[in-house]
Amino acid sequence: MTFMLSQSAAMVDSAMQLYEMFGKNTPLIFAVLPSMIAVGIFLGVRKSSNTIVKLLPYIPLVVGIFLGGVAYFLMADTVYMAAYPPGPRTALIFRAVPIIPILVGIGFFVFNKMSSRTIDSNL
Repeated sequence: MTFMLSQSAAMVDSAMQLYEMFGKNTPLIFAVLPSMIAVGIFLGVRKSSNTIVKLLPYIPLVVGIFLGGVAYFLMADTVYMAAYPPGPRTALIFRAVPIIPILVGIGFFVFNKMSSRTIDSNL
C-alpha cells in the first residue's frame, strides 16, 4: 500500500512540474501547440499518396491527448487542487487540453473524406 502511495506521490510531483513549465499559460500552450504542429504537418503531407505519411499529423495530436490526460489527472488530485486552487476559467482550460486535439483530429478526418469526393455528372 505504501509503495502505491509513493508511486502516486511521484506521479503527482512530476505532473505538477510538467504543468508549471510555462506558468499559468501551460495548459493553453499544451492545448494549442500540438494542434498547430499537427495542422502544419497536415498541410505539408496532404497531397501525399502514402498512407503512412498521411498519419504523421496524428502523432502530435496523440501527444496533446496525453498531456490532456495529465491535466485531468491533476484536476482529480486533491493535493494539487489544495496547493493550486484553480478559478473557473483555469479549470475550463485544463478540461479543454485533451478536447482541442481531439477536435482537430476529427477535422482532419472530415476534411480528408470531403476533399476526396468527386462530382459524378454523368446524366
